[in-house]
Parts: sequence; C-alpha cells; structure tokens
Amino acid sequence: MKNIFGIVVLVLFCVTNAGAEEIKYGYNHRGEYVPISVGGEKIKYEYNHRGEYVPVSVGEEKIKYEYNHRGNYVPVSVGDKKIKYEYNHRGNYAPASVGNKKLKYEYNHKGQYVPTEVENN
Repeated sequence: MKNIFGIVVLVLFCVTNAGAEEIKYGYNHRGEYVPISVGGEKIKYEYNHRGEYVPVSVGEEKIKYEYNHRGNYVPVSVGDKKIKYEYNHRGNYAPASVGNKKLKYEYNHKGQYVPTEVENN
C-alpha cells in the first residue's frame, strides 16, 4: 500500500505543475496518513478489486491502474498523462516521467531513494 501512495504523491506533483500546488494530508477511515487534496482538488479513494484502499482521482482527473511486469498494481496514468516506468540505478522499477515531465530522485536522511524534483522544480 505505501508504494501506491508514494507513487500517487509523486504523480500529484507532476499533474499540478511540480509542487506549485499545496498537497494537504489527513487521515483516512483506516487511520492511515494520506494525501487528501492537492491545489484544492480533492483526492478520492476507493477499494480496488484486491481490497486495497487506493486513490482513484484527483479532482476530475481519473487515476488508471494496471499490473506491471512484476505483478505489482501501479498507477499508469492520471487523466491523459501517462506514467513511464524505468529501472533506476539501484535496480528498482520506479516512475521516470509523468506526461512529458521527467522525475529526479535522491536519497533522503533515512537512506530511502525518493523523488525530489519534477522538471527542475
């Protein structure tokens, strides 16, 4: 579940001009700390066919999911913006771009490889 939320937060930055919009967090009905809106647009959650509670839209932009080649359930587009995945330098399969916006990753203070920039923002 955390992987889906991480990818969705990354997608939200891409959809809303790379962080120019504020992402607000709150608790869902399961007590999980999740993004609830971005730039004033509400994030809608539903249960998928696997019983996972996942974001399905940002405002009017629908999030589409599919299984990747590893069998993971991942978002593949937000509205008309396709998410492209590639292997990073650690061999992890991670989003490389959303639409025409490329993503940059770095290590955080916990040693986790996380997205830090979208198109130099």
